[in-house]
Formats: sequence, C-alpha cells, structure tokens
Amino acid sequence: VMSYMLADWYRPGVTLDFPKGGSGAIVDALVRGVKKYGGDVCMNCHVDEILIGNGRAVGVKLSDGRVVHARHAVVS
Repeated sequence: VMSYMLADWYRPGVTLDFPKGGSGAIVDALVRGVKKYGGDVCMNCHVDEILIGNGRAVGVKLSDGRVVHARHAVVS
C-alpha cells in the first residue's frame, strides 16, 4: 500500500488521504468488528502448530502450550 501511496505522491494534482486516527484506527475497527460477532483476537501469540481435522484447520497450538479451537475460521 505504501508503494502505491508514494507513487501517487508525484502525480500532478494528487490528494493523499489517510484514515482518521491513523493506521491504528483501522486495526481498532477490525478488532471491534471481530469481537462484536463473538470472535477473539489474540495478539503477540506465537503459533507452534496448526491443528488439522478432516483436512481443515480446526485450531492452533500456541507456544505457551494453550490450544485454541476454532468454530468458524483460523486466520493469521
């Protein structure tokens, strides 16, 4: 994204937009959306293993030993 923004910077008459509240506001909005629908966001959690069941990712094993099972999705 940054490379596109920087390339546009040099075009005549260009106006560059940015999110109100900075890029952190985008992350905050995504976290609110996930939590609103019952999801959970785990930051700074290192994954040791992706758990597979019936050919699909069904959860993850974290480096601290915790196992998180997913009902709908495993997203990284």
